[in-house]
Amino acid sequence: MSKLQQTGIKFALPVGSLNAAERGNTSQLLLDAGYEIEGYKPGKESMKPNFVNDPEIEAFTDRPQNMPVLLASGSYDLAILGSDWVREWELTGVKIAKIADLTYGGVNIVLAVKIESPISGIEQLVESSRSKPVQLATEYLLLTADAVAKTSAWQAAYGATAQPILVTRTLQGRVAAEMMAAGIAIKESFGKTEVGAINGSGIDGIVESTQTGRSLKEAGLKAIGAIFSSTACLYAAPSAIAEPAKLEKIEQVAKLLMGVVRGRSCEYVTFNVPEQQLQQVVSYLVQNGYAAKMPTVSVFGGNAVVATVLPKREYPEAVSKLLNIGADDIVNIRTGQIVTRQQYAEVKR
Repeated sequence: MSKLQQTGIKFALPVGSLNAAERGNTSQLLLDAGYEIEGYKPGKESMKPNFVNDPEIEAFTDRPQNMPVLLASGSYDLAILGSDWVREWELTGVKIAKIADLTYGGVNIVLAVKIESPISGIEQLVESSRSKPVQLATEYLLLTADAVAKTSAWQAAYGATAQPILVTRTLQGRVAAEMMAAGIAIKESFGKTEVGAINGSGIDGIVESTQTGRSLKEAGLKAIGAIFSSTACLYAAPSAIAEPAKLEKIEQVAKLLMGVVRGRSCEYVTFNVPEQQLQQVVSYLVQNGYAAKMPTVSVFGGNAVVATVLPKREYPEAVSKLLNIGADDIVNIRTGQIVTRQQYAEVKR
């Protein structure tokens, strides 16, 4: 049996928006983590990319929509995908293990209606369904149904156990309005859901993912509420988590990827400080969590050279404070990756 068969993992990588530069670029994340990959350039992904410098990873490309059920069945051991599709499949009972939030690819899943519509929120839209049928179009059938059924307007009108009608592809030939005198029908959409809303399809609203809202505006739509927020995350198959060899490999991948995530959020700096003021500077860094554990310090003839990381969010304030308490000649060295010994064995299942 080969080493790959003994300890390797099947790793699913996303195609589409999660491997586009404007949404985080998964291929760049993997490169920054130290992996040399062939066949995974954005827009030019092969079906089986090759992790050149890690033969224990067998890679596949797939649509995020497909990944949760394949992880749950053990067809994949590990995958990068958006938490929106994980939640959609969770509502069917599919369970997979969340390893880490990779923090990129952020989108909001929003309910949108035509700009001229007087409807301004999901509760109002649901309330309107008491007098006339409402049709919604979306790829997220269950996320949408869950959001609708949880509104106070729905529960007051139809009861806590009632559910909107789901119009799947097998029912696409039927008009939702013919199926009910009132209530909400959620129609399955594929791809550009906004286009159907423009072209007189009888749709009252859509539920769609958006990063900037630009495509909604181009379609003459307005968002009236977010029902879910999604980011790219690393997920694993429960069966892989249960195998020590695969779990060890998953931990290794997670540490390298999260090292990049942490590195992108920090600035690595070095600076000089007089030895008599060193303790004050070190105390400031440690108390504010600005050092991984302790800053690196070298002392030469009454002067200390300090190296540490500073969070980008607090960088201007931290630099100003360091200068005020004795630091000088602060040099910023861009951080690519900070790998820690953090364990990811305790995961959400």
